[in-house]
Amino acid sequence: SFHEEHAHFLTNQNKEGSMKLIPRMRQCMQVRHMAHSTEKAYIAWVKRYLHFHDMTHPSNLGPQDITAFLNHLASNLNVAASTQNQALCAIVFLYRHVLESPPGMLEGLVRATRERHLPVVLSRQELASLLDTIPPKFSLHVRLLYGAGLRVSELLSLRVQDIDFDQHLILL
Repeated sequence: SFHEEHAHFLTNQNKEGSMKLIPRMRQCMQVRHMAHSTEKAYIAWVKRYLHFHDMTHPSNLGPQDITAFLNHLASNLNVAASTQNQALCAIVFLYRHVLESPPGMLEGLVRATRERHLPVVLSRQELASLLDTIPPKFSLHVRLLYGAGLRVSELLSLRVQDIDFDQHLILL
């Protein structure tokens, strides 16, 4: 089967006794004390990269193959810019630290674009309607969060001495 034929990338050792690609990558990340979540994500991206190129060993692939994979993510799968960037970082890590071979120039790379979101601003009527639904016990809290743009952590650490009543300021 396909998986049996290409399982050699995933096992710990090859015929010559040297460490296989994925376990070697895992070891390189652990030596660098990378987060376990980063390790899982990078390995998943490298596996997708290998599958995209029909399990061809990455040492036999060049910059144009990396570009083809990343362009596929951006153009065909419409991934977010941060997703494409994570895939790029995983592949660059593979080449630089595991294969010890720089990936080269990625010419013709199509970068996924970040969507621009306009902030949601409530009308005065919508805001008044919303604030009317808040129980009086929490009204001041919600008004400070919205009106002063405070974070919840900033609100919770607010003290009376942080408020300048003469200047109408909140000092954080």
